[in-house]
Amino acid sequence: MVKYFKKILSRYADQTADPQQYKLVELYFDKLQESGVQSHQVKKNIGDQIKKKIDKKIFPRSKSQKLYYYKIAAAVVVFLSISLAIFTTYNKQQWIEQYAQRGQQLTFYLSDSTLVHLNANSKLLYPKEFDSDYREVKLTGEAFFEVKHTLNDSPFLVNSPKLKTRVLGTKFNVNDSTDETVQVSVYQGKVRVEDKISGEHVTLKKDQRVLYSSKGYPFEKNDIDSGQFNQWFKGEVKFDKMTIEEVLTVLNRRFDINLKLASKQIPKTTISGDFTYDKVEDILESLQFIYGITYKQEPDGVIHVYLNN
Repeated sequence: MVKYFKKILSRYADQTADPQQYKLVELYFDKLQESGVQSHQVKKNIGDQIKKKIDKKIFPRSKSQKLYYYKIAAAVVVFLSISLAIFTTYNKQQWIEQYAQRGQQLTFYLSDSTLVHLNANSKLLYPKEFDSDYREVKLTGEAFFEVKHTLNDSPFLVNSPKLKTRVLGTKFNVNDSTDETVQVSVYQGKVRVEDKISGEHVTLKKDQRVLYSSKGYPFEKNDIDSGQFNQWFKGEVKFDKMTIEEVLTVLNRRFDINLKLASKQIPKTTISGDFTYDKVEDILESLQFIYGITYKQEPDGVIHVYLNN
């Protein structure tokens, strides 16, 4: 069981755990918090590091330290004693995977009548049937959720690579793509967003969003106008102070094409604008008129974009 436990923790750290394993580790961290241990402190030392700390410091000099590590050890014992039963229960659940390819968008309902719009090059894992008191999905990429409020106020949790977003009933967008700025925007209601590494969190209300950057301070919260909300699931393409690289990334994913920046010098000017065109050529022509870019399609299908000084 210990080897199995360490294997799950290792997969959790590498972002390769399946939904059942991910759920077990999150439950383990909850048990640590119930014992008075901050889970984000332990997350930095998962796997062998946790076991080494328990083995080496189960009898430290300080009584307070001794109590602290006894709590960790107790939490591990609790986890090991219940993990097999929990895993068996979750293993019986049928999990469904929806994947929207580049240039594709999907719309579907979950078992609780929550409506999901899944953006291109994105994946959502969710159980065929939710538990009565807890709803959880795992997102890679971008999706817009219209969460159905339940009679018993069961929380709805979106686990993405860097963030945890928790709500009851609301409409919100999560974009946790690896090649774009991570952000959560609230169209209606209220959500709680947590950095999965540091444990820092922020609460967002209607017409608010948070930007996340691993290179700087985790959260940048700001207000947005209702008209600024990017309703990509309705055919809109919206750029809000984006760099040219970010714009090309969005267009590549949306239209399943291969735009590449050919200019060596990248200007600091950002790009903003709303587009409802069905063809990427129409958007490129608009950008050419407004920002002075030019583009050329090569025989291999690559479209090189040039910036005129």
